[in-house]
Amino acid sequence: KVFAPLWLWLLGVKTGANCRFVGMPTVRLSPGAAIQIADDVRIYSREASNPRGLPTRTILAALTSHSTIKIGSHTGISGVSIVCRDQIHIGEWVQIGPGTCIWDNDGHPLDPMQRRERPTRDFRSAPITIGNDVLIGARAMILKGVTVGDRAVIGAAAVVTKDVKPGQIVAGNPAKEIGTVTDLNKPP
Repeated sequence: KVFAPLWLWLLGVKTGANCRFVGMPTVRLSPGAAIQIADDVRIYSREASNPRGLPTRTILAALTSHSTIKIGSHTGISGVSIVCRDQIHIGEWVQIGPGTCIWDNDGHPLDPMQRRERPTRDFRSAPITIGNDVLIGARAMILKGVTVGDRAVIGAAAVVTKDVKPGQIVAGNPAKEIGTVTDLNKPP
């Protein structure tokens, strides 16, 4: 309760009031980059902290001097990998399942010759925005340039490469619409 917020503060991560950390997240914060965690955020990084287990500790990586990760209040994160070269903004009241990857970049250049010379440079990135009240199932992947609208639901293991509309439910690889949240409230 005391060590994780102090350690994150020493690293330069800004945390709001009443944040809870179970286990220590892995943090990489480049000089000039920013990681901002709002009030009442829960970050789980210990295997026993989630009944489904965690494949890894939570990873928060802001890789360049202009990278910004913002996590909105009342959000819950369990063993999630957030890797940012540009900008990743996660709204309020978002629940993100274990093993989810939120990456705003390709990680490596697509050109094989570039990979030989500079395997971790000159690759594409684009901002990710996740709205409020979003539910993201375990082991989903949210990839570069995606906007997920408010109240959307991302199914477990979905690979999201295109925008998701507010209230839309998507699943699969690649993720496709399978319903809407308003459909769930209609009588059978």
